[in-house]
Amino acid sequence: MEEDPIAELCETFCGNVYGSCPKSTCGGLTARERSDADTNYDLCVNGGVGNGQSNDPCRDRYAQGGDFQRQVDDLAALSCGGQELRDIHCYGLGYGDRCGCTGWNVGARCTSNSDCDTGQLSPTCLPQNDPNTGEATGWVGGYCLAGGCDAGNDQAGQVSLGPATGCGLEAICVNEQGEQGVSALCFDLCTRTSDCRSGYDCQELGTFADGTTAGRCIPPNPD
Repeated sequence: MEEDPIAELCETFCGNVYGSCPKSTCGGLTARERSDADTNYDLCVNGGVGNGQSNDPCRDRYAQGGDFQRQVDDLAALSCGGQELRDIHCYGLGYGDRCGCTGWNVGARCTSNSDCDTGQLSPTCLPQNDPNTGEATGWVGGYCLAGGCDAGNDQAGQVSLGPATGCGLEAICVNEQGEQGVSALCFDLCTRTSDCRSGYDCQELGTFADGTTAGRCIPPNPD
């Protein structure tokens, strides 16, 4: 049988990000986390419904080109155990100190971007007060965002859950329309307002393909 180079590339990529690599390099994973790694690997390679959304097979997404194809090419070329993959396992999959990392504080209080630990994603602190006017923004205590997640497409309002987004297991990826275009941002994940810190409400964003209902923690009236 003739070899399929794209299929092999996808298997390496999915193993590096979701499967054999985190299972072999992250000590102390629970039995549930190891089982989830197998499930996420299978979803990555073969597609299916899981993690709050319907997932296309890696090969099909790769054939469409664009950012996903570049991501597969880049991450499939990495050696397991390197810093970039470790950041993905720590923050994207939420394994944290089991992979030798700490942090990931989307939704936490902040006064500057340096207060926000977002792994390989771009940190942004939404301040409590507008730095130009001093007026309250509604983001009580400041709020850490992570920019550059993968919501599945570039359409404003698109929402996605799960490790494939890069937001980890405790955040949700939302495509926000701004003055400069659409930005994909990780927000603190919630199912009810009691999941959020004081001063924030849980804004429901929908029910996903596997029946999961989820939202994001935001101020009642953010500026």
